[in-house]
This record gives sequence, structure tokens and C-alpha cells, in this order.
Amino acid sequence: MIKIEITETSVICDGHACYAEKGKDIVCEAITALFQTLDQSLEVLTNDHFTTFMKSGHTELVNEHPSKEGKLLMDAFSLGAEMISSAFPDYVRVSKH
Repeated sequence: MIKIEITETSVICDGHACYAEKGKDIVCEAITALFQTLDQSLEVLTNDHFTTFMKSGHTELVNEHPSKEGKLLMDAFSLGAEMISSAFPDYVRVSKH
């Protein structure tokens, strides 16, 4: 299961969905694409200073002082993650703090 923890300033994703075999796991790929889109959108579309850490099964993004645009992008990630969790509740869990 992928556990996603979201705060106003951070996103942490831990685990693997195990929905299908590696390379065919659409749930893992959806969360990965969403996370990478957040990372690149913050980089290209804002002047926010943030840190990102990515490895297999664990990703973190910390944006200590998100701009208005940065907050909107992080909210969009949250919405997308919740939609995936609703569609695949046995594979993705989102908690917001």
C-alpha cells in the first residue's frame, strides 16, 4: 500500500501499491506521475524554494514557505491523490495533517 501524508508544506509518499507486477502497476505509476508533476510544476511555474527526495518506495517534497501558486499546486496534488485513493482504496491511503 502507498501511504501519502500531506501537510500545508509537505508531501510524503511511502510504500508500493502492489496492484500489479512491477512495470504494470498503474496505481504506483499514477502516484509517481502526480508527484513528479508537482515537483516539476513547482520548479517551472513558481519561485518557491523546496526540496525533493525520490527513491523507489519513498518520496518527499518539502516547501516550507509556499507561494500562492505553490499552495495551489500542492492542493492539486492532494486532490489527485485523493481521487486515486477513492478509486483504489486497498492500494492508496491519504492522510492530511
